[in-house]
Amino acid sequence: MAAALALCVDAFDDIVRENSPRATVLERLIDELESFPADDDREAFVHIFRDAKSILELTDLELAKDLKVARPTIGRWERGEAVPHRLARRPIFMALARKARAKLKAHRSA
Repeated sequence: MAAALALCVDAFDDIVRENSPRATVLERLIDELESFPADDDREAFVHIFRDAKSILELTDLELAKDLKVARPTIGRWERGEAVPHRLARRPIFMALARKARAKLKAHRSA
């Protein structure tokens, strides 16, 4: 499963590096967040969490409030010092996907 996820992460990286249109990046981010398996792959969680936070232009404080965690927790997750329990990862990514959908809607209506 980790190998398949690594391919998804690499494909996502390619889209971001190619300076694809914002809508494409947000659509791909939503796909990645919604399809992320709740496994024990810490590196994949850190990578996608960090990318999502950056693409969505969220501060640690905004994200902490949305996810109902302490602000330092966001930093630890980003640095890979800690990760949420595997059962908590899907709800975290679903919350990020909702944020991405809202940004995509705002982008399309602009």
